[in-house]
Amino acid sequence: MALVSVKYIKTSIRDNLRKHVIRSNTANILLSVILPKPGDFPDGTEFYIKEFDVPLELTPDNKWFNWSGGKPKPYDVKFLKPDNNWLADSFVEWLKIVEESV
Repeated sequence: MALVSVKYIKTSIRDNLRKHVIRSNTANILLSVILPKPGDFPDGTEFYIKEFDVPLELTPDNKWFNWSGGKPKPYDVKFLKPDNNWLADSFVEWLKIVEESV
């Protein structure tokens, strides 16, 4: 069994933590650039949540979009049922679901 110095272990842990922090900060910066902002949507847009983890957008012209993954994709309303979706309490609540899906 090889002996590893305590100094090496401390350095390795510190380097790994530093890399993690850099990756986390980079991810946060990228998310802030990617995620939509309220001004990106026309007045009258409604934000829904389906089954706790699917962020849906209903445009004023009655088109539905799924924002899972951070980009809008047309959504077929035949998958909506009265009890599997609801109006988000706020844009911030809806955006949190989008962020978690990215």
